Amino acid sequence: MDNEIKHDHWKLFWMMLDLKWHSYDPRPVVPTLSEALIEIKNDVHGCFFG
Repeated sequence: MDNEIKHDHWKLFWMMLDLKWHSYDPRPVVPTLSEALIEIKNDVHGCFFG
């Protein structure tokens, strides 16, 4: 996660098999940290927890 203080939002990234960080495609930007954590917990594509 990366916080954009100037823009007041959070960007979500995940590491693919190529060992590079990629934007989390279903929802790359969320407005709050709590929404970012919910998105990571739900992980509909299995990117964060397999």
